[in-house]
Amino acid sequence: MSQFLQMAMTVVPALIAGIIFGLFMRRGYSIRPTKLSLFPLEVQLERFESLPPVEMFLVISMSFIEPGVQDKDEAKLIASRTPVALIHVGWNIVCEAFIRRFRAYPNDDRIDAVAAEIGGQNVEFIKMYRDIHVHAIRHANTVTHEFASNYLLRAPSLAERIEPMLTGTAEQDPLLRALLFEATQTIRRSG
Repeated sequence: MSQFLQMAMTVVPALIAGIIFGLFMRRGYSIRPTKLSLFPLEVQLERFESLPPVEMFLVISMSFIEPGVQDKDEAKLIASRTPVALIHVGWNIVCEAFIRRFRAYPNDDRIDAVAAEIGGQNVEFIKMYRDIHVHAIRHANTVTHEFASNYLLRAPSLAERIEPMLTGTAEQDPLLRALLFEATQTIRRSG
């Protein structure tokens, strides 16, 4: 009887854990390990460059969205700052254009609702920009200045696709002009 009790004490918790795991998976949750730590070794399992929105940006968006930047500016503001600041500014440009035109924050439902007005490609670009912003914040230590600069440089062009009357807004804000200039310099140095 004691062997049966011991076996039951090991099988029942495993069975309960399996049922709970199954319920989470059924509700749409997933388990995605990002780091493996063993005594002498620590390995990152997920890299920023391999995230789907980042890959889409690098492969597709860079060929469709032209950099919206003026080369003249006197300031070098963000040279020593974290690249995530550039990504945040880029998302802010896109987000503000959407809010100005549609009077709503660009969540999935709102973006999908205006697809007929802005086009399916722009819908995907907005979602991609939002997802990159979220992932960049989560993985800030893996974001490069070059990627963040490319992201920021294309944001004004995407904002003009969302709100065509927006042309020239970037030139009015000195801080934004300085950030765009610094991003341009980063791309020139790396390319």
